Amino acid sequence: MTKIRTFPSFSAHGPYPAGWLSWGTRLVLIVVVSLYGTLVFVVNHIPALQNSWIDWQTNTTKVNLLCENTVLSNPIRQPASAFSGIVYLLLAIIIFSRVEYKKSIPVDPLRKTRLFYELLLASVLVYVFGCSLFYHASLTRIAVQLDYSAVYAIAAFPCLYIGQITFLKANGTAQSRLQFFYFPLIVIVLAVISVFVPLREKSLAAFVFIMLFFAFSFVAEMGKTGSRARKYLALSNISVMVALIWFELDKYKIGCIPGGYFSLHGLWNLFIGLSTFYFYLYMSESGQAAVVDE
Repeated sequence: MTKIRTFPSFSAHGPYPAGWLSWGTRLVLIVVVSLYGTLVFVVNHIPALQNSWIDWQTNTTKVNLLCENTVLSNPIRQPASAFSGIVYLLLAIIIFSRVEYKKSIPVDPLRKTRLFYELLLASVLVYVFGCSLFYHASLTRIAVQLDYSAVYAIAAFPCLYIGQITFLKANGTAQSRLQFFYFPLIVIVLAVISVFVPLREKSLAAFVFIMLFFAFSFVAEMGKTGSRARKYLALSNISVMVALIWFELDKYKIGCIPGGYFSLHGLWNLFIGLSTFYFYLYMSESGQAAVVDE
């Protein structure tokens, strides 16, 4: 007979855990958003910083790609899109703030593996934030390459995690030696794609990773019903779909109002952030419910 043991730190109601974000962390998030928004605004109004990217090679195809008034003389050429990338840093702060609590969960046989991947996710989010800021600030060729590498990293992470936890391990025991090669193999594949795939094909590569995420999600939760982890994974998938809609609207300038502080690309970042947040909850919830044989 098996019994599912759940932990009270997660609410039985609503789409997110209740009571697990400390007031200190909330204060940090508010301060970070306020300081970052102020910094983006102030930097663009410092005369000495104008034309900071004049000696860098600008990717001209990206200048008018987004529905945003791009001022090439500014140190942050697309401030609204640059600001929206803060969502990735906020998520990283939330995940890092939960590390000590996660270390205290003794019953999950895959606790160390899950903790490693949660820290990896937080690190990836910091990388995505940095690349996004560099890209929207400079619109340079090197920034475009780095931004795509960040897109690949965040898009491939769910496949990496689901593959490791679901397909390569069972009850904490390695099924094969393949798991020792799985992580470095994925990293090498991402690096090769980032460096060698032509710029015109990079969007297609990112789309492939997103489709793989959908496929991995389906296989991982196929046959399972009623679990909260499954609901979080579904919300993560739905958020990606909504993000893709905003991306296409932005791409074809549908509903475009350039010159303001609002950016359709910001909605892309927001919903990709939501997708990542729900996937983090999926990771957490799958570790919170432990199957104990009696």
